[in-house]
Amino acid sequence: MELNQQALAVRKDFDLDELTRVVELAVLGAVGKDRATSAYRAAFPRGLSALVGLRGKAQKAAERAAKTALVDEQIARAELVRQLHSNRGALRALYPRNARRVASYFPPSHSRAAREPDAADMDEAPVEATAG
Repeated sequence: MELNQQALAVRKDFDLDELTRVVELAVLGAVGKDRATSAYRAAFPRGLSALVGLRGKAQKAAERAAKTALVDEQIARAELVRQLHSNRGALRALYPRNARRVASYFPPSHSRAAREPDAADMDEAPVEATAG
């Protein structure tokens, strides 16, 4: 029976290490793959290897801290997006007919940078070419 419990403990440790790697990948994605950033260091102060090398109670405490840091960052990002949307709305109220001016206050996002502004972005109807 003791051998079975030991095997279960090893398997659980392996699963926790895999979960830690998944969390680390999410953090790396959030910080642009830069392990030197303060956000990454908040989640993994001594890096992934030091965390995966931990065992027992120390490992569980460190994993909880990493998950908490990730959740805190996600909350902060959501708050930032909410504030940016609020700011954009306030600028649209100030400049209702000048979408370009409103857009100038915000850097283009990765998804919008590749496309041209459409009629909704311009707050104007598109100009159609007429054959003449």
